[in-house]
Amino acid sequence: MGKTDEQTTPQPSPAAIRTFGPPIEAIRVVAGEWFSLSLPAQPTAGYSWQADVDPAYLALEAQRFEPGGPALGAAGRERLVFRALQPGRCELGLTYGRPWEPESLEQQTVDIEIQSEVESEPGADDPI
Repeated sequence: MGKTDEQTTPQPSPAAIRTFGPPIEAIRVVAGEWFSLSLPAQPTAGYSWQADVDPAYLALEAQRFEPGGPALGAAGRERLVFRALQPGRCELGLTYGRPWEPESLEQQTVDIEIQSEVESEPGADDPI
């Protein structure tokens, strides 16, 4: 898994990180870009998200729980923060469950496309 407490690359401000939430089927980012997934979670019941990344394309830089309210044990969101490393395509596997149990509650795969630079909209660069 990735880093949770210590980071080797300075993380941009939270406002600079694009966040994706369910449903998530595909994500397009630029090499070097940071992005996060915000997924429903309830770690007080032992449940957490595990990410299976291709280390050639993605780095899991941080993972943290954000409570949904002040009540003790309240459900909330688990935020997984990634950095796109190089252009290409990969799959990001996500599993939600209790690490000690063989069966997970949820599994999904997200297709990730990492571009070398931001693509403009068709016609955006055309002379007027």
